[in-house]
Amino acid sequence: MGSPKPLLPLGDRPAILRCLDALLEGGACNPVVVLGPGGDEIARLLADHPVTLTWNLSPETEMAGSVRAGLARLDPSATAVLVALADTPLVLPATIERMIATHLAQPEKILLPTTGGR
Repeated sequence: MGSPKPLLPLGDRPAILRCLDALLEGGACNPVVVLGPGGDEIARLLADHPVTLTWNLSPETEMAGSVRAGLARLDPSATAVLVALADTPLVLPATIERMIATHLAQPEKILLPTTGGR
């Protein structure tokens, strides 16, 4: 590909910005973006956006390590965590809104969005 997946163009902007826009428009607050090796270009792109950047310093741990790195940077008052992957940039703000509303109604549940039964 020649470029990190989050930087690949999707329409008029990189995939990571589509994801971030959907999260923010959907009502997610205080997003934490976890970067891995080669994440410097992504960090530069996000420098003017309302995110907290952190690094997975053990990339061999893959997504589990990234989730741990993100959790370590959460606001202590957070009541939930929404894990959003930069390689799923077509999630709509309405999906984020619905997940937040469902969490508020049923905070004890783990939520997993589906479409078409998958």
